[in-house]
Amino acid sequence: MRAYSEEYRQLQIHEPEDAAFLVALKGNTRILLWFGAGGLTAYQITWTYPVTNFASEPKTALCTAE
Repeated sequence: MRAYSEEYRQLQIHEPEDAAFLVALKGNTRILLWFGAGGLTAYQITWTYPVTNFASEPKTALCTAE
């Protein structure tokens, strides 16, 4: 993920110390990315708007080979 972020200079990547996911930020959009041994396992997209508005998609699990 960090390698891809270098190609998109406005994309910020955060890796919380106590979390098992990465956070990609650009503008008011935040994408949470969960990884397992085989790669990306789930994602969630949220949007933050000025003052108190917030929108969120549900966490989406991806299909696995199992």
